[in-house]
Amino acid sequence: MQLNTNVIVSILGLLGLIIAFVSGLLTSRAQSHQESEKWVRAREDDVRRDIRLAIADVAEKLAAFAHSMMWTTYRVNRTNANLKEIVDTYGKESHELIGRLVSSQIRLAALDMNAYQKVTPFISNAINLSEEVDRAISLFQQDSRESREAVRECNHKALAFIKELPEQMGNTIGLESFGELHREA
Repeated sequence: MQLNTNVIVSILGLLGLIIAFVSGLLTSRAQSHQESEKWVRAREDDVRRDIRLAIADVAEKLAAFAHSMMWTTYRVNRTNANLKEIVDTYGKESHELIGRLVSSQIRLAALDMNAYQKVTPFISNAINLSEEVDRAISLFQQDSRESREAVRECNHKALAFIKELPEQMGNTIGLESFGELHREA
């Protein structure tokens, strides 16, 4: 049985149409998958950027808090300025900074619990140092030699905290802290 040329041409045309359709479908699906992957990578980059900014915000507030402690203890111990004014100013600053610091800490926790857990000890240390400063200044008002040494020691601790903060934060919060979001460049 001999096939008509028109039938053969029609079958080949239909076959070509099916191949073109399947090829177009596969290409479209591959492009869609590629766009989806690109969007996921962009979103991961955004999240990593937000985490880095949140960590930087915490570090900035920690440095400001430690500087406030350092400056206050310096002024208490080395100047003849009005002690009540110094203590009142420090009280206002420290309460404001603690509130802002904890707010930044909460923001970081919402973004990345691992980074939050790594930063929290720094915050705890700063708050503990602040309590130590409060006690030393309170003793200072009794004007004893021991109280001057306590204020001086707090000043040294606050200065050390500020100096060590960048390196300690850098060592503690590395790219690996971003958990599943970390990928090799």
